[in-house]
Order: sequence, then C-alpha cells, then structure tokens
Amino acid sequence: MSTPTLYIFAISHYCEKARWALEYLGVDFKLRSIAPGIHARLQKKYGLESSSLPLLVAGNEVVHGSAAIIDWAEARATNGRTLTPQGLEADCRAVEGRLDDIAGVHTRRYFYCEALLEHPGEVKPAFLEGLPLLERLLLHVMWPRITPIMAERMDLGKEQGEQSRAIVDDELGWLESLLDGGRSYLVGDSFTRADLTAASLFGRLSGTTDQPRATEPFLPPRMAADQQAWRERPALVWVREIYARHRK
Repeated sequence: MSTPTLYIFAISHYCEKARWALEYLGVDFKLRSIAPGIHARLQKKYGLESSSLPLLVAGNEVVHGSAAIIDWAEARATNGRTLTPQGLEADCRAVEGRLDDIAGVHTRRYFYCEALLEHPGEVKPAFLEGLPLLERLLLHVMWPRITPIMAERMDLGKEQGEQSRAIVDDELGWLESLLDGGRSYLVGDSFTRADLTAASLFGRLSGTTDQPRATEPFLPPRMAADQQAWRERPALVWVREIYARHRK
C-alpha cells in the first residue's frame, strides 16, 4: 500500500491533533498542506459530507476528521502505544467529544474573529506554510475573496468573538476541574486521546513552543493579551507540560 497522505491546513488545531496522533502511534504518512478554497475539491473527489480537514487518504481508504483518524491509526500503531486504553474508552471519547465540539469550535472562532477580520494580512502566512508553489501563488491572489467566505462560514464578528472568548474561559475552568488534585492526565493514569485533544485545541492559547511549525504563530493583540493574562492558569500550564512530555 502506498504511504497514506494527511491533508491539512498548517494553522488548524484539529489537523495538529491528527498529525500528533499519527506520529505518536508510529504510523508513517505524507503531510500535504492545502490552500483554503482549493481544499473544497477534496470533498467532491472523495464524496465527503463536508470540506473540513484533516483528511487521511490511504489507498482506497478515506478517513475524515481527527477522531476517526485516531481510530484508524490505533489499529495500525507500530510501536505498541495506544491512545484509547481498554476500560477507559467511553470516558476518553466523552472528554474528546466535548473538547472537539466546544473548545475546538470556540478557540477557533475566538482566534479568527480578531485575526481574520482585523489582521488578514498577518494571519495569511500561516495558511501559506507548506503549500506547493502554485497554491501559494493562487492563495496570494484569491486571499481577499477567500477571507469573507471564511468569515461567513465560521460566523465571525465582534459579538461572536466575545461569546467565544467567554466559552473558552469556561472550558478552561472545566478542564481545570478534571485536573483538580494535581492529576497528570484527564482520564486514567496515562496519556490518552483526551489529553492529546485538549493539548492540541488549546495549544495556540497556551503559548507552547513544542508544536511543529515553520513559521512563528501569529496572535492578534487582544488574544495575545489574554494569553499573557491566562498564562499561569493550571489548564494552560498543563497543556505546555503535555506538549513537552509527549510531543516528540
């Protein structure tokens, strides 16, 4: 079988989650960054319900979404590791599901409401990272047309950004409740998909320097101020520790 290809947006925290899982489980793959707009062709090509990324293509297998990619990778782990320990499957998936559905959605909207609407030029390099030359050129040309489409699809706006910031604050509190008592991991006593998901989705806000990236991440001013103010929150300290310990 040919080497699987993981299609990503380099900036995406859900894509970071899938990439981290594949690497952690020792599954060989090729990384393919793709430009927004052009990525929609994958939906048509593979008959997907949505154009969201990440997407893994392995021969005739098409695996869509970070949680499904973890499931696929666990069945093919080459190093004896697991992210879903026996007996803890339900708890791991429950925590992962809440993180994906709430923290993931609102950390993204919180970021883009400021970054994309107020600083589109500064955030563009993160979308250019890893692109083939032709896609880089196309993205430069199409960027003014793409950003309004992205804003509409993600429901961006000043009020929405404030709502998402409040939700992110609440979800950090929830995460801290799971870590109460000095726990090292969210479920059980080992690193699981719950921990990997939480760290991936809060990675940008935590200020970790252990994410694989070629360009310095851009944070818009208000979010950067929040990052600094929240830096010593237990949840974000924990995220940085998880990255340092497990993102190798």
